[in-house]
Amino acid sequence: MNLLKETYKTLKKDKKILIPFIILAIFEGIALYLVFLAPQYPVSKLLAPPIRKFFGEKALHYPTNLLMIEQIFQYAMIALNYLPGIFLNAIVVSFVFKSINNNQLLFFKTLLKTIKRFFALTIIWIAAYYTSKYSSILMLNLAHKFEIHKLASFIAVNNILTRYYLPNILIILSLIINFLSQSLFVYSIPLIIIEDKNIFRAIFENFKYLFKLLIPTTLIFFSGAIIFIPVIILKMNTPHLMKNILMEAPIYVSSLEILTILFLNIFITITTTILYINKRPENEL
Repeated sequence: MNLLKETYKTLKKDKKILIPFIILAIFEGIALYLVFLAPQYPVSKLLAPPIRKFFGEKALHYPTNLLMIEQIFQYAMIALNYLPGIFLNAIVVSFVFKSINNNQLLFFKTLLKTIKRFFALTIIWIAAYYTSKYSSILMLNLAHKFEIHKLASFIAVNNILTRYYLPNILIILSLIINFLSQSLFVYSIPLIIIEDKNIFRAIFENFKYLFKLLIPTTLIFFSGAIIFIPVIILKMNTPHLMKNILMEAPIYVSSLEILTILFLNIFITITTTILYINKRPENEL
């Protein structure tokens, strides 16, 4: 509770901290709109060729284009999460540190500093991205290898319910694993941006902080996964929503995803940065 109070106090004191992630959400919104317009001229001149190459001609024709919006948009989200995402995330970390120390929050000056650490930030992003991606895949593969679906069918009262719910449960568990694995490198960014550590030192010390702050860090990322579950459930049921409620449902689900990720970016980045700052040797004296 004290951490949440400190997070709220920091945001109330300096609302500029929100600007970088709001910028990222705006970029994501523009990307979603462009994907929606991809089959139409003049946007089709730019986006239709790559979409046709990687997703097929059907992805540019109604109604399949609507059904595939979420899938295509995910690739745009990954790209934006890298650039400009790594810089904007680093700016928020720096802003939180400066706010707590009563320093002025200067966006462009901080941006230039983060650009100088481009290589180190890229290494951390790649490590976090592939760790979270393959940990989720590994969990699903293990579930398949040990034939969990057969065990569940054996002990379940209703096999039909088992066949329907078990895949969804596995996807949700995969989501939770994905979020938790993202925490593995979370303190590398403050070490690079605040302490100006080199990449190797930052990764080494990151694990030291992670060990010291394991319980609150795990709770933060687990909470993030729980908050994101409704979005995943909606995405899993997009075809049903399109058929029975609204054909444009993927647009609204992806819009909700943007807003949810905006909240989670703010919540996770600020809380973990405050945890790190409070655990710095000079702050523990």
